[in-house]
Amino acid sequence: MSDDFESDESANEPAAAPEVVVKLVPTIDYFQKNYGRSLEGNDQKAVRVFRDYEPNERLRRLQNELQQVKDKKVSENVLHAVVGKKRMHKYQGYDRWASLMLMWIVSKK
Repeated sequence: MSDDFESDESANEPAAAPEVVVKLVPTIDYFQKNYGRSLEGNDQKAVRVFRDYEPNERLRRLQNELQQVKDKKVSENVLHAVVGKKRMHKYQGYDRWASLMLMWIVSKK
């Protein structure tokens, strides 16, 4: 036998799970239509109003969808349509926008 055989360690590693891409964000869409646009793009104020007037269940769904955006699991084309490219440029990315939104949701001000 010869020692010319090279082991391939990657063959022994489990295959990575395929990346899930979310194609719908209905609560973010609802937020944008009812709060984001009506408050002239002032997202921080819109989040406060949303938090004060919407049921906790809807707030929790918004947080879950924002977390998916922050983790870059939502299709960029969906975000262009729902959130808009203007916010992407304003916050240097949808993930940064989502991070700020999540921070504003939990802030007491």
